[in-house]
Amino acid sequence: MKRVYPIFVFVFFISILCADYAYCLNPYTYDAKYPYEYYQKEDKPREAKVSPWGEVKLQYDDNIFLDPKYSNNEKSDFILTLTPGIAAYLPFSDNMFTFDYHVDFIRFRDHSSQDATNHNVYGNLELNWRDITFNIYDNFTKAFERPSTEDTSRVKKHDNRAGITANIQKERLGVQLGYENFIRAFAQAGMAQFG
Repeated sequence: MKRVYPIFVFVFFISILCADYAYCLNPYTYDAKYPYEYYQKEDKPREAKVSPWGEVKLQYDDNIFLDPKYSNNEKSDFILTLTPGIAAYLPFSDNMFTFDYHVDFIRFRDHSSQDATNHNVYGNLELNWRDITFNIYDNFTKAFERPSTEDTSRVKKHDNRAGITANIQKERLGVQLGYENFIRAFAQAGMAQFG
């Protein structure tokens, strides 16, 4: 745990210094929303800007290897996640290009063999034309999946989620159409899952 404290203190002070920028972009979370919707919480910037941001998360997990609850092999640990990132916005006319890159440094207190570093790259192009808005986005993640009872170490995976949506708004009537393609490739197993 001693090696984690200097990193925690450094990120804490950097987060304070960048507090005015940190509000602009939060890392996306996986749910039913399209990724580009997370970048529309704030007003669109009128000028090009680059914003550093960061997040520190500390969690306690009472079953890090996802053993069945009836098993006596459950292992618990504290997990520190440091996420430095940078976001860029490039408005042109009524359109907007958004880019985000961030790294998740995941560190375990007692089980350091489970430490991981995940990379996330996201880009979105929003095109506005009269009553129609197009969003073209691509989200690439290079991450390590948590091990389960069958796996002894983390499995490296590459996820790529790309899609396009069209929003048509006419007075009070709105319609959204979209297509999304998701590819997951496991680096160690050499297999790919499409969905």
